[in-house]
Order: sequence, then C-alpha cells, then structure tokens
Amino acid sequence: MASPEFHLKGLDFLKCLCYLAQNLVRLEGGRLARLLFEGKQMRDLEVVEGVCREIGDWMGLEIVDVEFVPGNRGWVLRVTIDKEGGVTVGDCAAFSHQLDPRLDVEDCFPGQVYTLEVSSPGLTRPLKRLRDYTWFKGRKVKIRTSREIEGRKVFKGVLEGEHDGRVTIKNDGGAVTIPYDDIVKANLEFEW
Repeated sequence: MASPEFHLKGLDFLKCLCYLAQNLVRLEGGRLARLLFEGKQMRDLEVVEGVCREIGDWMGLEIVDVEFVPGNRGWVLRVTIDKEGGVTVGDCAAFSHQLDPRLDVEDCFPGQVYTLEVSSPGLTRPLKRLRDYTWFKGRKVKIRTSREIEGRKVFKGVLEGEHDGRVTIKNDGGAVTIPYDDIVKANLEFEW
C-alpha cells in the first residue's frame, strides 16, 4: 500500500488524524487506530449498549455482546442477541430493523461508515457476564485466563458454577477454581 501524501494546508488536524486512523485499520489489524480512538469508542459503545438493551428489553431479548471492530470494508458494529430457546433469523432481522434507525437518531458514530451485524451467539456462546457462569451450570466450557493457574492458561470442563467471584469447572483432573477477574475469554463448548 502506497503512503498517502498529506497536505495539511486547509485541513484541520482532527480530519487528518481520522484519515490516518481509518487507513491504519488495514495495517496490523488496526491496533494503532484502536488505541487512538479507544476512549471515544468506549463512550460511543456505552450509548449503543444502552440503546440495544432498551430495544432488547422491549423485544424480550438478551444483549450478549456489542462490539465495534474493524472489518474487511470498514468498521463493523456487531450485536449478539439471545433469548430462552434461542433466537431465529426473524428475531435478528426484527432487532436490526428496530436498532438501525435508533442509531441514526442517536448519531453514535458521527461521520463513521460501518456495517451493522445482528446475530445469535451460536453453539459456542461466549460467557461475558458473571451471571452466565450460573446460568450455564452443567454445560461444557472452555476458559482462557490472563495468567497461569495450576500451570496452565486454558481450561476445559463442565461448569460447576460461580461463587464470590470465582468460577469452578470440573474435568478429568478434578475441580479447578478460577478468579473471574483472570478470565479473558470463555465459551460454551459444542457437545456432539
């Protein structure tokens, strides 16, 4: 990719910075662009999450996750929804039709082009909140931690539950208790 020439005369610094950040998304997974806009993005995501939860409550849906990530053709606002018994394509479409105009009214990402994706959490649903470790007790899970616990960082087993901010899973080697704050990623495991 050729380096673009910047002519700062007549352009304000913020516009140049935005242009640079958008182009950096293509380089190295956009790490620098995410750092530059992390603070603003977090505020924007809080507004989006609030709107999503409001619509989700009205429609009887749980908001599992909201992400604003770089995609192949710009940014992607990815909203994951669920409900008891699972969501259908119709649920995703109905939620999207409610959310899209609200995002336009709220102007959460002014001047930013993005694609809205609404989906179910799938068979390997992420466990994002502390309450998920109680709700999915008895299910197989895979957990990654930020530090080694008992000599490893990846654990697979049956979720025993959560108590006082500690998650317990049971596998062939016995029970392992993991502090919730040390969990960087956790998913249900698909059982064949």
